[in-house]
Amino acid sequence: MPSNRRRASGQPRARKHRHSNQEWEQHKDFIGHLYTDEGKKLREIRQIMKDRYQFEAGESTYKERLSKWNIYKNTRPSTKKGEASTTPPIENSAQGDP
Repeated sequence: MPSNRRRASGQPRARKHRHSNQEWEQHKDFIGHLYTDEGKKLREIRQIMKDRYQFEAGESTYKERLSKWNIYKNTRPSTKKGEASTTPPIENSAQGDP
């Protein structure tokens, strides 16, 4: 059963709007550009998206979307199952191998 609790200000909590996949896809390139090319932090991207497009989402939601889109700031080897790593294995000469 939903709670009818009121905030300290006496106002009921606003229900957050969940953006559709289509809405996210419309902004994918711009979000990716801000994140990778301009090096913006997620809090900055959230504010830009809110100001320009009235597009609001939490930081964890942005992280999920960026991961889903395989958008990362720092290039790193793949660790997902079934994907080959582009980094050669590191040989450890301290193990006593000839």
